[in-house]
Amino acid sequence: MQAMARGWCRRGFCAGLLGAVSLPLGGCGYRGPALRYRLSVALDTPGGKRAGSGVSAIHSYYSPAFPGPEAQGLRWNLEGEAVPVALPGGKRLFAVLQWDQSDGALPMLLASYDDLLSHPDPALIGDAWHPQRMAEVRELAGLRGARRVAPGHYPAFAWFDDIANPRTLHSALVGPGEAILPGIRLLGMTVEITNAPVTRQVKPLLPWLGKWDLGYFDAEVDQAILEHFPEYRHITQNAFSAGDRYGNLPPPGSDPFTRPEVPSGNRQ
Repeated sequence: MQAMARGWCRRGFCAGLLGAVSLPLGGCGYRGPALRYRLSVALDTPGGKRAGSGVSAIHSYYSPAFPGPEAQGLRWNLEGEAVPVALPGGKRLFAVLQWDQSDGALPMLLASYDDLLSHPDPALIGDAWHPQRMAEVRELAGLRGARRVAPGHYPAFAWFDDIANPRTLHSALVGPGEAILPGIRLLGMTVEITNAPVTRQVKPLLPWLGKWDLGYFDAEVDQAILEHFPEYRHITQNAFSAGDRYGNLPPPGSDPFTRPEVPSGNRQ
């Protein structure tokens, strides 16, 4: 089992809060391309192979150097839900959403489709958030075909002893062929760029999910998770459902998020 101390778990909670507020603040930056992707999970269980899938969306944008130069670069928000997989005996595993800007859903897609991307400027490969990388995101949005999730980019799994009680959360990060639970082994994960709508299948499974207080997720529910598993501070409600207040992406063939472009004066 791989170590949990990865970038997305260090900063995922803050990134989740960013995701909850950044789209309404879109006037402070420049919206970039948006895309949807399907994440599929295959497990080996005592009851045979089990699988689940879900469609999420990525909204990219370029942030100017305000209030300081560290704010400049390509950023993105995530809309969707964790992928549930039904297990024998009625339990469920969830492949949680990856919020972290440097090691989350968009980097997972870029890595998984890397050999199909043209990389317009190889000098930018080490600069993950350079504004010119929007061209790669736009190219990515036009690709099709399922791909294996790139090594090192697998999302974590979460499950509950009592699915009605967020305090009973457990979490694990594993690779292909590794055991998540006794008798439950990950066979693999694939991703696929798609025009399918964002799926909504998790909220009916988690009765405590989606409770709001003053426009934010109910702090008591998040705190119940954080207090019980402080080392898993990335797994709050945003890891199970995020961005649904923004609505789905526009129909296929229509993408208002690609304009306006980043002004030429901001391209470095």
